[in-house]
Amino acid sequence: MKVEDEEDLLYGESGSALKLNSMAEIAKRSKDAKSDWWRRMLQPIKPTYWLIVSRESGNLEIYSMPDLKLLYLVNNVGVGNQVLTDSMEFVPLNVNNQENSKLGIVTNCMPQANCPLAIEIAVFGLGYHGRRPILLIRTKNELSIYQAFRYVKGNLKLRFKKLNVLNMFDNYNRSEPEDLDIYDPYQM
Repeated sequence: MKVEDEEDLLYGESGSALKLNSMAEIAKRSKDAKSDWWRRMLQPIKPTYWLIVSRESGNLEIYSMPDLKLLYLVNNVGVGNQVLTDSMEFVPLNVNNQENSKLGIVTNCMPQANCPLAIEIAVFGLGYHGRRPILLIRTKNELSIYQAFRYVKGNLKLRFKKLNVLNMFDNYNRSEPEDLDIYDPYQM
């Protein structure tokens, strides 16, 4: 605060001019701080590459490229869970003997009974610059659509949430008609 007039020192300040000047300075400083918020959107994005594999055991695995390091594992991906979580973050703490650890590995890698297998998998980015990753998993009976979201735990700090969509394969009759002459396409 600068006081240049001697009368203001002797008799006090009027206050209104000082308040207006100080408020204008505060507004100017806050405007300068927020004026470059959009510049962070212009920073170049470094691309990363991933390999996504669905195994016959029902596991979905995500590897980083080019070092092929396993970073994400989902057990029984064809079941259609509401949230796909990283199974690598749930490591059992009491693995004392080697026989139990081998049994656990074999049990996790074997396909579960009545667990549908993923036939096709697709990952693509929607939105501005593809910043909304979508995971499509097609099994024999359904098409599941998952959206990726950030999560604080895990190697990739990532989880997938199932989106509510119309299930197109529920009413679809997979049996082929025996005789084409009798087949009526309007009867389902």
